Amino acid sequence: MSNSCNCPNPPGGKVTCAPDQLAICRVKGGITESECVDRPSHIVQATVDVRQILLYNWALSVITGVERGGHASISASDSAILSQGRYENPTTGEVVTFSLPTIVSATGGTSTIASTSGGATASA
Repeated sequence: MSNSCNCPNPPGGKVTCAPDQLAICRVKGGITESECVDRPSHIVQATVDVRQILLYNWALSVITGVERGGHASISASDSAILSQGRYENPTTGEVVTFSLPTIVSATGGTSTIASTSGGATASA
């Protein structure tokens, strides 16, 4: 299984990452930058009850470029960004699409941490 994300058009494109990586595509000034970002080890090692909030805040930091505390509250606008798989920076004009990584549950199963759309998919 992989984690992939379609880049905004124009110019388009796609980034494919490992399922436990954040797949991210940034377009600014018509230039695409894509990357696969590993989850920090403190998130992977966190207890199940705090793992999701840590993962959301880490992902939002990477996506928006704004540093967040690991236990910061997730606002309605934050939730919208996470569920849409898309963020537009009003200051820079940068458009970011992404697909969130899966998390490993305490029972060894995996799940997606948020439903994503806007061109972000998880595929086999």
